[in-house]
Amino acid sequence: MKNKGFENGNVVPIVSGNVQSFWPTIPNIERQRDLRVYHVLNTGMGDSAMKTYLEAQWTEELHRRKHIIAKQQARLADLT
Repeated sequence: MKNKGFENGNVVPIVSGNVQSFWPTIPNIERQRDLRVYHVLNTGMGDSAMKTYLEAQWTEELHRRKHIIAKQQARLADLT
């Protein structure tokens, strides 16, 4: 007679050792082929475009700040 136990109100067999049930992981061949063919999936062109945009925004902000500082220095020079 087999040993029986209860789990969640159901009768289950009691076994010794490490018994696991799982699906083996198989690499996705289609995904690997896509990565090999389309390099944009690895590098990400969106990141490149965002970097260019942020650099342009920073340059614009830098010019704006320099202009404000130049105006303030000119106003200070007029006062003295």
